[in-house]
Order: sequence, then structure tokens, then C-alpha cells
Amino acid sequence: MILQAEIQQRIDAVCPNEGMSFGKLEDKSTWEIHFDEKATEEQKAKAKEVLDSFEWNEDDKKEAELNDLVEKHKDDLLYRKAYKEYKECNPIATFKDFIRYLKTIDV
Repeated sequence: MILQAEIQQRIDAVCPNEGMSFGKLEDKSTWEIHFDEKATEEQKAKAKEVLDSFEWNEDDKKEAELNDLVEKHKDDLLYRKAYKEYKECNPIATFKDFIRYLKTIDV
């Protein structure tokens, strides 16, 4: 699901669309963008370019998973409280840095 969300986010940034469909995740030729009727030909071309040039490697996957965790927890009150406490010792830390830190803790 992280892969699809990452691609969708990149397409959303360049072109109005109604979503995407993915035949086989490992086969980009089965991926399809469902363009919004407001999309211009230039926007459609840019979206197709983004899709054609999309590469997914382990580093991209880890970064997308981290971004997903940030989005998932940024409004959670307990995370916000813990982040505030974390920032007392790490004043320049971002919430993403905090989530990265949490991932290092063994329980």
C-alpha cells in the first residue's frame, strides 16, 4: 500500500486525477492514471513522465514508510506529548526525526 500511496502522491503533485489503478505492482505497464476532466494535455504528459520515471528501491520504501508513520501519528496526542519531551533534549529535531528515533527502540 505504501508503494501505491507514494506514486499517487507524486501524480497528484503534477496533475488533477481521480486516482490510479494497479494491475500488477511489479509491472508498471499495468498501472493506469485516471485523469480528471480538468487535466490539461501538459499535465497529463507530466504525470505520464512521473509514472514512467518512477523507481522504487529499498531506500525509497523506507522513506515512504517513515513518511506514512509521520502522517499517521502527527495528530495523536500521546505522540505529540512525547515529541515535546523529546525536543527538550533535541531542540532542532523534527517530528520525522522523533519517529526515526522511536523506530530504534527495542521493546
